[in-house]
Amino acid sequence: MQQICTEGYTDRLAIFKEFIQNADDARANVVKFLYDNRSNLQWTTHLLEPSLVQFQSRALWVYNDAVFTENDFQNLIRLGEGTKVNDLDKIGKFGLGFNSVYNVTDLPSLISQQTLIMLDPHCKYLGKYGNGGIRLDFTPSQRTMLRSYKDQFEPYSGIFDYSVCELVDESFNGTLFRLPLRTSEQAKESLLSNTVYEHHDMLELLNMLVKRGSQLLLNTQNVCKIELYELTSQKEKPKLMCTFLKEPVRYLQQYDLTNFEVDKSQAQFVAQSSILRASARCSQMLSSTKVINDISASYIMKTIRTSSSNATFMKKNDTSSVTEEYWLWSAVIAFNEIDKELLGLNEFRSFTPCGSVCFGLDKKLDDQYSIRTDAKGVVYCFLPTSIDSGLPFHINGCFALHTDRRRLLQKFIDDRNERQFEWNELVLKVVCKAILFGLENALTACGLHSFEIFKSFWPIPIKSPSLKALKTTFLSSILNIVATVLLSLTIKELEKTSSQN
Repeated sequence: MQQICTEGYTDRLAIFKEFIQNADDARANVVKFLYDNRSNLQWTTHLLEPSLVQFQSRALWVYNDAVFTENDFQNLIRLGEGTKVNDLDKIGKFGLGFNSVYNVTDLPSLISQQTLIMLDPHCKYLGKYGNGGIRLDFTPSQRTMLRSYKDQFEPYSGIFDYSVCELVDESFNGTLFRLPLRTSEQAKESLLSNTVYEHHDMLELLNMLVKRGSQLLLNTQNVCKIELYELTSQKEKPKLMCTFLKEPVRYLQQYDLTNFEVDKSQAQFVAQSSILRASARCSQMLSSTKVINDISASYIMKTIRTSSSNATFMKKNDTSSVTEEYWLWSAVIAFNEIDKELLGLNEFRSFTPCGSVCFGLDKKLDDQYSIRTDAKGVVYCFLPTSIDSGLPFHINGCFALHTDRRRLLQKFIDDRNERQFEWNELVLKVVCKAILFGLENALTACGLHSFEIFKSFWPIPIKSPSLKALKTTFLSSILNIVATVLLSLTIKELEKTSSQN
């Protein structure tokens, strides 16, 4: 656990990314973060254990609108393991997920349906109530316990209009996490992390989220909205300080979902964004068919950031604002690019060959667009990694990542197993297809005049060693396209000459 915290999550936004990822896998549409800066000194007497008093004050809350299943509850206690490793349609397999919370807390808890779980990896804070954690299933018979230890649950009251006492009579249709922020005193004794999150640390962290929140949504499959709140005193309710939203503007090409198991209640936008789910369905069809044709989708979307100047974590010169950005998103699923033997290897059973590209757009009058060439491209594995693509657009793929989600797996000279590093090179071929498909859709969306802008993409300015295969594949694809066009023109010329003779 300590190794995961010290080595696996050096990205300061990791905790936000992981909660968004978990919500996305649970098919939630909304994620809410709340910075709670209350002291809660009045709720320190009636607790499950006296030692829990130190966890009653400042906290980070996270909510999503999906419920925890019984399987989710069981997976949660399997610390340090990748519990989604065989789930083809979940992005959680690309990291160690929930363990990121131990960067900020020693005693996380969550509530979903009628269950509350508190985790105590140190096995010292819950005393007689749990060795490593406690699970409380709220039933009418638990009313006495709620009254006896009422201070323990009071911090939950009023958080997103929720109350623990209501669990006895009504299930909570969502999931709510509470992460008491590690204090300097706790850091001295913690075996997990010595990272302390004082008030100024949290303000800095929240500022980072405000700046980059919209980018976190570009390749999510289900989550379309993120809200950021703060709570500064017992006398107030949580205040909404910033909202990030993505929504479709125009569909250019859509998946044919006839043969795919897609929830009919899903919004069209979510269904078209779910390339992992579509490719997972394709993977299941491999045993019954030899050839699976490429599947592609493309749309224009916009991201909207609405922020309030009243937030304590906003800079003094910031004002309330609404910022809109437009994006051209194009995705391809291409099983024919992948070695079937490679797909059969154990380490790649949960991977699927899908990729996408996201071009920034400038909106003009009359619903016209032009491609932005000033964007700083990032490599995504459905959430952003720490790799700059060197391109003026973002690329996304079902890559094999290190557990910190920051880097793609790379082969080094002394690595014995070469095959496990082949996957990313093959996925980059699929990403290349997505780029070409995206450029084709850019011509449709932006008009033929945008062809001049494409010159700024050439030559491909890729510097990252892990993306070398993309440059090679792209050049090869362009040459193949040119060869095909020349061959077609030659045939037409020969046919013309033959008809004249």
